Amino acid sequence: MPTDDSTDGSMSGRRIATAPVWGKPGNSVEAIAVWLLSSAVVWIGVSFGSEFVEAVPQKSAAVAPFGAVDAVSRWDGDWYAGIVTDGYFWNRHTHSNVAYFPGYPAAGWIISSLTGLEPRVALLLLGNTAFLLALIAAARYGRTRNAANNSDEASWLLLATAFLPFGVFFHTVSTEPLFLLLVIGFLFSIQKQSSLATIALVCGASTAVRAVGVGLILPFVWHLRTRVGSWRQFASTGLWSVPLSAWGIMAYMLFLWWKVGDPLAFAHAQDNWAQRAEPAGLERALSLVTFQPVRDVFSRESLAWWGRSGPDIPWFNWRFWNPVVFIGTCLVVLAGWRAKQITTVEFLTAFGLLGIPYVFHSHRILMQGHARFSSVVFPACIVLAGWLARMPREAAVAFTAYSAALLCLVSAMLAAGFGVF
Repeated sequence: MPTDDSTDGSMSGRRIATAPVWGKPGNSVEAIAVWLLSSAVVWIGVSFGSEFVEAVPQKSAAVAPFGAVDAVSRWDGDWYAGIVTDGYFWNRHTHSNVAYFPGYPAAGWIISSLTGLEPRVALLLLGNTAFLLALIAAARYGRTRNAANNSDEASWLLLATAFLPFGVFFHTVSTEPLFLLLVIGFLFSIQKQSSLATIALVCGASTAVRAVGVGLILPFVWHLRTRVGSWRQFASTGLWSVPLSAWGIMAYMLFLWWKVGDPLAFAHAQDNWAQRAEPAGLERALSLVTFQPVRDVFSRESLAWWGRSGPDIPWFNWRFWNPVVFIGTCLVVLAGWRAKQITTVEFLTAFGLLGIPYVFHSHRILMQGHARFSSVVFPACIVLAGWLARMPREAAVAFTAYSAALLCLVSAMLAAGFGVF
């Protein structure tokens, strides 16, 4: 288990004598193999869903030059491709693409410009490459934090990350793979005791990709406090390092101020996606504390009831699974923290990545997207990897195979046009 607040995340306690899944646990070759295998699972599902699953009416109106690319670039992918092609626009009274942060489409624009690839293809290439790099980084992170006890948790960490059923978005036109890479890079830079400027730059880059990247600022501040000596040094260092850790979102706000005259246009644009009014003040706080957004999904009287759209069978309805996965991820993180499987920095990272979407979006968007948001909570994968490493090998393999089968199923549903969000 990691020593409390240790910066290297090394594991202490009982030595685990199991053999690695293959070869040396947590090596780059293993990461590449897991990436190829998870990609094959997703694309088998996509191919099957495109050809044999009857599509539902919720399909993207845009048509890409390749059917397979269109199947994995619906909804958010349409918006990001539009940003690459036509840039940003803002209309207070309808959906506007300023709600989507610029890091991912900007990188996609660079790739498209340099290679001549169609924007969707460039964004898909970017995402899959980022996911490969994320797995390689996860392998190194897991190998370093488990070096003390010769365990195979680094191998299971790769499998736990790659075969999340809701990790289908790591293979689509979406921000998840790039954001996951930055989350792991942030934790890895802290683990390796990189310079504060480097850690802050990585943290700030995450805020250029997704707004929830600001959730990494709290663990950065915690690390800063444990790393410097006095409170005076903490204050003086924080004066430049904390703003630097938010450079991405600050740069985007400056751009929006210049472009549309509203530095918070990205937040105001979210109002047009709201499906019900947000309670205010104490009522809102009480709603969040009592998990009303979660409970409403299972109440037939509520507008948020999962059965109002999508398949009638709950096991195939993503609205049903959003709160289940969210609560499950929260419980995994809490259990791991109590058992000292994760450090305080890792716990605070998970807290921000789960808490920010829940506080600001859960009520008005009816918990939609929360399974997807949970996919980038890397500390939860660390906890799962620890559990898998301690299971009987047959049980751990069976669990991973079942998770891979669900990943294939979700991929087929996505390709067929089901509302997987």
